[in-house]
Amino acid sequence: MLFSILTLAAVPKMAVADAGDCGQPLSEGPAPLASDCLVILQAAVSLRTCEPACVCAPTGGPAASATDALLCLRVATGDEVTLDCPCACDRPAGKWGSRCELNEMGQAGCVDPDGDGPLELGDGQFSEPYGVAVDAAGNVYVTDRSTHRIQKFDADGNFLGKWGSLCRLSDDTGCVDPDGAGPLELGDGQFSEPVGVAVDEAGNVYVGDDGNRRIQKFDSNGNFLTKWGSACFVLQIESCVDPDGEGPLERGDGQFIELPDLAVGGDGFVYVPDGSNHRIQKFDLDGNFIAKWEAYGGAATRNFIPRAIAVDEAANVYSSGPDHSIEQFSADGLQLDNWAGFCRLSDGAGCTDPDGPGPLELGDGQQFQFGGKMAAGHGDRLYSVDDGNSRVQSFRSDGTLVSKWGSECCFDGVNECIDPDGDGPLETGDGQFCGPRGIAAGPGKVLYVAEAQNRRIQRFDCR
Repeated sequence: MLFSILTLAAVPKMAVADAGDCGQPLSEGPAPLASDCLVILQAAVSLRTCEPACVCAPTGGPAASATDALLCLRVATGDEVTLDCPCACDRPAGKWGSRCELNEMGQAGCVDPDGDGPLELGDGQFSEPYGVAVDAAGNVYVTDRSTHRIQKFDADGNFLGKWGSLCRLSDDTGCVDPDGAGPLELGDGQFSEPVGVAVDEAGNVYVGDDGNRRIQKFDSNGNFLTKWGSACFVLQIESCVDPDGEGPLERGDGQFIELPDLAVGGDGFVYVPDGSNHRIQKFDLDGNFIAKWEAYGGAATRNFIPRAIAVDEAANVYSSGPDHSIEQFSADGLQLDNWAGFCRLSDGAGCTDPDGPGPLELGDGQQFQFGGKMAAGHGDRLYSVDDGNSRVQSFRSDGTLVSKWGSECCFDGVNECIDPDGDGPLETGDGQFCGPRGIAAGPGKVLYVAEAQNRRIQRFDCR
């Protein structure tokens, strides 16, 4: 039946391609061509090998089947069928950044990118890039944890602006009042180890000021708008306050012990993982406390130390959970699902093969996550930085693994850096990582990854 349909569609004869020469349905236009469908059929019967294996698989798995080819053909000939192309964002499309230690102790490695031009020493360089976010216009915001500042770039990495400097509120080190007797206060617009960053639909930028246990909100040019939060270690009731006295809020609501990440959902709320307080807090865009939740309840809650968070288009909330898992919640904190789990690829510890002799490999869908973040975007995709294994993994919202890419390459040490295309345009280390931390999905199906130890941002195109 499938053969006759393919014949009636007058699919052109195609030669078996070399590895890497594999058609990408839906990558060049709104619908696949019949020839794309034949590529899928050839992959399904092992006549064609794609590296990376990236074929349109509407039945839900990474491996192609003859049924997938038939469904593809229905779309190519005008039928109302939804195709899901589980392709990776593993094509390096650009990079920027280099080492610049620019702090109160001095500077090392810093350069002035335009000499006597308007840019200054260290602009576009990093000491420890940690968080990354993208606005609707494609502008990229990066937190540089060790230099206590935010840098703004266009989608291609051209420097647009910066703001921030060191202010440690616990002892007022470096803190200044930006407008003297004006409405701003000591330390507004300054940071102590900023890590997480997120952008709302209006282009406002939210920064997790981890060292000062607060969130600061700015417009897209870095003008200070508001702030909220202070230190509170709930388990020891240290510095915790009840924000409304006899009201419905409780001691510690709106305060933090850690601010490793934050996310702004399309539902108009800010979600914050509060690390060792074992909870996630939810705020409106002005910082008003809305809700909080913990996972598992009771003593088991202490295993839930969320350090990453993402919110998808359906307002599902994803966070890092116990034993390197990914936890999925509703916008109200109802636990919906969890997957992944511990795997250290360097020695195989904890790693399993999820489908035995199938196309998946040892450790696929598992992770060894220290401080890596997550990002939702591009439909139902969730991207997770598996920084302990120096890679990125992509999942569907139900936890199905879509793709993976990356390996370790550290420019300041002995490592396995490779040139991915030999004499082609890519360079040694492109598509590899050292200390990947932040990740963000941008418009136009692009993805940005911040590498803390290689001091750079890498851009990837999604197929």
